[in-house]
Amino acid sequence: DALAGIMLGIGPWFGMMSAVGFSYWTNYNYKSPILFAASMQFIGNLMYATAYTYKSMSMCLIGRAIAGIGSPRIINRRCVADITPFSLRTA
Repeated sequence: DALAGIMLGIGPWFGMMSAVGFSYWTNYNYKSPILFAASMQFIGNLMYATAYTYKSMSMCLIGRAIAGIGSPRIINRRCVADITPFSLRTA
């Protein structure tokens, strides 16, 4: 049970830690962080999916952690906030 909790919580935890780096990185551009996040998301999900085939819990945890690093929520929100004019953001 504890290992299942770690497996589910490791993705959001690494996503929260990577948000600091992504928020600093998006001061300069949006293309590079989004491409990096997409590649990390692909690699992490691929490792997570193949962990069952290899019966490897460590591969599962590493895949979830890498997928968490690739969660671009902060990039998307910041990009939308920078591109959308203020008059359209308020009701």
